[in-house]
Amino acid sequence: MTGVLTKIQSVLNSASAGPALYPARVRNDRFLVWWMAILILVRLWLVESQFDLVATYTPADDYLFVRLAKNVLSGEWLGAYDHYTLVKGPVYPLFIAVVHLTGLPLLVAQQLLYSLLCVLILIIFRPLFKSQWPLVIIFFFLLFNPFMYVYPANSRVFRLGLSMPLVLFVFGLFGSLLLRSRESFLRLFAWSTLLGCSFSLLWFTREEGIWLLPSLALFMLYFLVINSGLTWKEFFKRMSCLLWIGLIFTGFKFTFSTLNHH
Repeated sequence: MTGVLTKIQSVLNSASAGPALYPARVRNDRFLVWWMAILILVRLWLVESQFDLVATYTPADDYLFVRLAKNVLSGEWLGAYDHYTLVKGPVYPLFIAVVHLTGLPLLVAQQLLYSLLCVLILIIFRPLFKSQWPLVIIFFFLLFNPFMYVYPANSRVFRLGLSMPLVLFVFGLFGSLLLRSRESFLRLFAWSTLLGCSFSLLWFTREEGIWLLPSLALFMLYFLVINSGLTWKEFFKRMSCLLWIGLIFTGFKFTFSTLNHH
């Protein structure tokens, strides 16, 4: 396993050898960019029939999310406290509020978000491939993942439209940090910030976030030991990134707890 990751790291190093290679990479990726744009449009066309929102009165599901989002938009955080207020995490109502401000229909925004995160996954793993054809295939299967348009009650206001894209992005960011473990501290810090925010948003979207902890623990362990012969400086650089992820999560938790208390 270590040998495989060493080869991956060598491919990454050669792919990012210098800025002189970047213009050529951009020119070569033009077909990939057009391919992604066309596939996204095709996907939106295929799921267009699902954009009609089904309104239901479900005090602990659809109606709760809409009511909480309305309170957020009114500047009242989650509104008056009752036995439903904290039944679900606050991130999805916040997402609904932000989407409302953009003027986009909610279900369209969820499909666009998933499409965007699929593009970001390709950007993350682009350095592993000298040819763009594997990326063409990977993007096709990622984008047309059937769960994102055939999950139960996909025309209702359900958190699955947000949580599934976040799951994909979190695991993609795990891979990004492993692949870029030898890069500068500032770059690792930036990727760690993205991971910390994405993981925190996912954690406070659904209550099943605890199932991510085993994967997170394995990632943290491997991130610290990947590539033999680490110096203490390299070890502390990586440890600092992991601590930063923990601090971001703590910040999210403290903020939500404070807002809920008041």
